[in-house]
Amino acid sequence: MINKIPTEKVILNKLADLNFFIMTGVYVSDVASGFRAYTKGAVKIILPELEKLNDDQLRYGIDAHILRIAVKNNLSIKHVSVNFDYTQGKKANLWKLFKGYMMFDLYCLKELFR
Repeated sequence: MINKIPTEKVILNKLADLNFFIMTGVYVSDVASGFRAYTKGAVKIILPELEKLNDDQLRYGIDAHILRIAVKNNLSIKHVSVNFDYTQGKKANLWKLFKGYMMFDLYCLKELFR
């Protein structure tokens, strides 16, 4: 049985999606999801770009950075729904999530005005 997604998770996911859209101009569903699959070609493009980020950028908001790199390089992004049990595992740390997206936003703004 799959449990209903908690309301706060739905709200946070929608805010993360909106934030990503504002920063990149591209709408991607479920930006904050940590479950992803990549082709070998995509990994060869993404990894060198990730190496340019500092430790905090890699620790917080890495999902958004990976998607930003994918968008920047016109990589195909496909959303596939999966079942997940929200009663298991850790709850999201709101401060870390907020910090991650603030750092992501600052990075995007620096890139914009470079």
